Amino acid sequence: MSIRTLRSKKLRKKKKKVLQWKLGVFCLLILAIVFGCIYVLRLNYLQIQEVYVEGEYTSLSTRVSEDVGSVLEGKYLWLIPKTNIFLYPKSNIEDALSLNYPEIEKYSIELDIFHTKTLKITVKERQEIGVWCRYVSEKEECYFIDNSGYVFEKSPNYSDGVLMKYSGRIQGEPLGAQYVPRETFQKIISFVNAVNAKSDAYMLRITGLNFEKDSNLTFRLQNGGSLFVDLNTGLTQTFENVSILLSQDSFLYEIEDGSFIDYVDARLPGKVFYKVQ
Repeated sequence: MSIRTLRSKKLRKKKKKVLQWKLGVFCLLILAIVFGCIYVLRLNYLQIQEVYVEGEYTSLSTRVSEDVGSVLEGKYLWLIPKTNIFLYPKSNIEDALSLNYPEIEKYSIELDIFHTKTLKITVKERQEIGVWCRYVSEKEECYFIDNSGYVFEKSPNYSDGVLMKYSGRIQGEPLGAQYVPRETFQKIISFVNAVNAKSDAYMLRITGLNFEKDSNLTFRLQNGGSLFVDLNTGLTQTFENVSILLSQDSFLYEIEDGSFIDYVDARLPGKVFYKVQ
């Protein structure tokens, strides 16, 4: 073996040792950075200190606070707390609010990073405009419905006329269901308000709606009668037809004479039929 060959082997061994040493130092540096980051991320100063729920009504405060607290429990990879102000699971909180609280119309999530470390959740609760009801085992069961037609919370049973009562359309679980498309529902609300404003003195006041299928609506009247409407005719046109009926002396005379409305049929364009008893 020549001297040059021996020197080449020694040189390769030396370079290999230097490379191994550099690799070891690099790994130690990476580990130091990782554990340093974990240590910093675990500092109490960088944790959410409080969950605060704000809104016009406080009925949801305790429940929302507890549920959000549950989402923040635990650690990532058993090392980093989920309460860390930079890594807290905001999307999981949003999912919990959207799935578990149909009574919340909208919400916002804000975190005060620099001062109190408070997670503030501002909620706007839905407001009932009526109730949607069904019969289960011959017992009436009702749920609040908002002005978009969204069913959001179980309600106590109300006497007819206290709140507008809706029925039909929804199959299965009503909570979180849409009665009809938002635009259609708001047109229905406008129609009901217009008819009631014009006909309150004539016993044609609407107190409920049954909408089973197709485009046929059956409005329940305060005196127990019915108002039949077809959405295809258009609620604006239907209101004009009903207004013409309410201006007819013959109809008003029958109502003032003590007769009760059995039904008013306004499904055909430009025509209104009625029966009193």
